Amino acid sequence: MFGFGEQEQVHSVERLKRCDGQPIMLDRLFLPCHLLPELDQLELRTTWFADLLISHGIHLARARKIV
Repeated sequence: MFGFGEQEQVHSVERLKRCDGQPIMLDRLFLPCHLLPELDQLELRTTWFADLLISHGIHLARARKIV
């Protein structure tokens, strides 16, 4: 489904988006560990995920959104 190899390790990041303090959407992001091995040590609460990827030289070619 996501194009990862069967044995490939991936990071799974969940973000709860809010509007006026109320939860409105849950994002689930999957990223192969080899692309950003130190992801679990980075501050994700105050950083836009896209900016984080770009600052580490990762530029998305495509993404999939399932609603």
